[in-house]
Formats: sequence, structure tokens, C-alpha cells
Amino acid sequence: MGKNKKSLLPIKAHYFFFMTGMGCILPYAVVFGKQLGISEVAIGCITSILPFIFLLFKPVFGFFIDYFQDYRKLIFIVLLFSTTCFFVLLETVPFNNKSHLSIESSMCFNSSLCENQVLNDHSCIILKTNESIPLEELCNNLNKTTTLSVCNIYCELKNTDSLYYSGTFWTFTLFMSLGSIGYNVANSVSDAICFDMLGDGGQPYYGQQRVWGSAGFGIGAFLGGFLVDKWSSDLSIKDYTPAIIFAAVFGAVDLICCSKLKLPKVNKSDNILKEVLALIIKPHITTFLCFAVCVGFCDSFIMVYLLWYVSFYLYF
Repeated sequence: MGKNKKSLLPIKAHYFFFMTGMGCILPYAVVFGKQLGISEVAIGCITSILPFIFLLFKPVFGFFIDYFQDYRKLIFIVLLFSTTCFFVLLETVPFNNKSHLSIESSMCFNSSLCENQVLNDHSCIILKTNESIPLEELCNNLNKTTTLSVCNIYCELKNTDSLYYSGTFWTFTLFMSLGSIGYNVANSVSDAICFDMLGDGGQPYYGQQRVWGSAGFGIGAFLGGFLVDKWSSDLSIKDYTPAIIFAAVFGAVDLICCSKLKLPKVNKSDNILKEVLALIIKPHITTFLCFAVCVGFCDSFIMVYLLWYVSFYLYF
């Protein structure tokens, strides 16, 4: 038993460091996109297409690894390296600093604010305690000599059509999509490798390995958010550089851990489609798949839009 526990340390370490690195950047990817000026609809379109790509890539990649069994570990390491690189490359996405404006501790209403030509190109919201008021509404309905209490103003460009033809949008979409594909494929391959290492009868111990990934993701998400807030405390926009750096560091440590994996030989399937079909028709497997689809459907709203809207109210 001691030997078995020791042999499983690399897979535990992989789960922890890989998920910690992903936790530093993955939860904030869509918020980063929002900061670039990308709309909710555009983000929704991107994230709605990606699951179908995951569905295609996972079995293809699994077949590829099964076919080249002697190179399983190398292929797995290349996959992890590529995934981390794609997320790290988000740092290179060109930023349009006119897509968002923030004015802190401004007088909420005065003539200069309404006559500001820069703000006229933006859709602005005045943020006060428990209240948000469109700037345009105040400018149209109130006397321009009126001054209200001090508050904060958050603005987004009204016309963002040109953004979707720009390098900013397409580089963000490319790197986020490739990173997300790699992350989801890597998760499935990690689980397959874990079960291979556990061997016959070892399935009940899977949770003891996977829990390290859950812990790592939580730690990474907290660490990434904390560092970004601290790093950006004096900036009008969030700078995700610290989170990206830590994602790269944890990713590098993960690669070292994966180099220590000792993967057992596994028998190739003669007819994988037949075996998969035999599993799917079992009632408890079908029930589990339906449950997983429903949970995934509901979870997608939280994963994509929770921080999107929370970030608006906590922007200041």
C-alpha cells in the first residue's frame, strides 16, 4: 500500500499544479474579454460553440493517444504545455484603452460632464449606492447646472462593430478557444491516465487523487484574483499580468511532475465504438449522462456570466 501511495504522488501533484495554474486565469478569461470591449452576446456565441469542439476533440485525441501508446506521456506533456501557452499568450492581446472609461469620485452631474465629447461616444452608467443611472438620462432630463453627490462613472463604447474585425477580438478568441480546448481535453486525458495508474479495482480511490485538482483550482482562483486586484489597485482597468505569470509558473511545475509519471501498459480496444455503446445502454450510465448534461447546461451560465456581472458592480 505504501508503494502504491508513493507511485500516485505524481498524478496528485499533476492535478494540483495544473488546476492551480488554470485557476489563476481561467475564471477571469471572460472578464478579460469584457475589458477588451467584447459584448455578452459575442462571449456567449464563443462559449456556446466551444463545447461542440470539445466533443469532437476529446475522442479524436483519445484515439491518438491510444494509437501511440509508447508516446502517451510525451503527447500528454505537449498537450499541457500547449494549453498553458495559449492562456499565457492572452497577455499579448492588444488592448483598446478607449473601449472602457472609468471616472472615480466625480461630481455626478454637471455641464462639463454632459458636454464631454469623449463620453458622448460611450454609454455611461452613474454608479451610486444601490443605484445605477444612465448618464444620458440625467443629461436629457435635468438642469445642466445641477450638481449631485459624488459618485463613480463607468462607460463603454457605444459602437463596437469595428472591434469584431480587429486583431484584439480575434487574437483573444483564438487564444481563449485553444486554451479552453486544451484544458478540457487535458482534463479527460488526466482522468484516463489516473484510472490506468490505479489499475483494476482501484476506481474507488479516484476521488482521493482528483480532490487535489479541486483544491488547486480554488487556491489558484483566489490567488489570481487577489494578485490582480492588488496589482491593479491604482489603475483604472485590471491588469491580469500577475495571474498569467503564476499560471505559467504552476504550469511549468506541472510539467516537471508529469515527467515523473509511470504509465502502465494498457490493452488496446478491438472495437471501441461497440464497447462505448454497450456502456451507454446501461440504465445507470444513461442516467449519469443525462444528469451530467443538465448540470453542465446550468453550470455554463455561472462559469461564463457570474464574474461578468459581479465585476460590473465591483468595478470600483
